[in-house]
Amino acid sequence: MATFEATVAEEAERLAALLARNAPDPRAPVNLPDRDPPAVRAFWRAIGWNARWPRRFRLHHPDAEQSARELPRLLEQLAEESPASPALKPGGLPQAFRIADVDRDGIGFVLTNEDPPPRDDPALVLVIFETGQTPAVPISYLTWCADELVAVALEGWFQELVPAAALPPAPAEAPFPTLSPTTRLLASDVWLMPADAYARPGADRLVAFASRDDFTRVVRR
Repeated sequence: MATFEATVAEEAERLAALLARNAPDPRAPVNLPDRDPPAVRAFWRAIGWNARWPRRFRLHHPDAEQSARELPRLLEQLAEESPASPALKPGGLPQAFRIADVDRDGIGFVLTNEDPPPRDDPALVLVIFETGQTPAVPISYLTWCADELVAVALEGWFQELVPAAALPPAPAEAPFPTLSPTTRLLASDVWLMPADAYARPGADRLVAFASRDDFTRVVRR
């Protein structure tokens, strides 16, 4: 039976191929240190990094040392807006972490919890500047990153919001069942985009497609 690390590496290679085909921007190699979770290292080793991604997508470079340098600035902003935030108290945030996203609109930031015991795929914590609250994020770090990278790969395609009732009832291919479990390939060049982790069950879903004819063959209204 394949290990979690091997499964992540295999799916990440497929995701990297999708990026290369549809969003062929240069990607720098990412080699994380041995102390990082093996599956996280395997994921980013396959994907690489493009410095433009955070300008449009909820992504942050995976280097933990870079995150450690950036966190004091974020905590300064948090102290200005929510001085009573539990994140500012001793032990209020994980000691071992990497930033997953800094919101471009100034809402807050997301970081991993990599404190012991070790996890193959770290959990996420959201820190909200305005309220100071620190709720858990309902998806894991690798799913967060993979969902965003699917969006990177399909950014240039047509996209349309579709009611859940209009989606095909038959099972569809799950190209990344471990990394992005809500992504589906409905037909050739017709993708059901990752679900919003905070959306209610049965909410409308975004469909990306290369041609209108393909879309109308799959989604009937």
